[in-house]
Amino acid sequence: MLTAYQYKLRPNKKQLATIELCLELLHRQYNYWLGHFSYLLASSGGTALTVISYQYL
Repeated sequence: MLTAYQYKLRPNKKQLATIELCLELLHRQYNYWLGHFSYLLASSGGTALTVISYQYL
């Protein structure tokens, strides 16, 4: 038998502000690295992306 649980978060205003800030920072970080790897892909002709990407992980 499968059991699934659902939880609803009900943060107060201060917690909500903290969550939104964290999500905004993650969004900016994701976009930065997406642009960075896109640049590396374009500048290397598509061949060096796998080698270069492991350097940053």
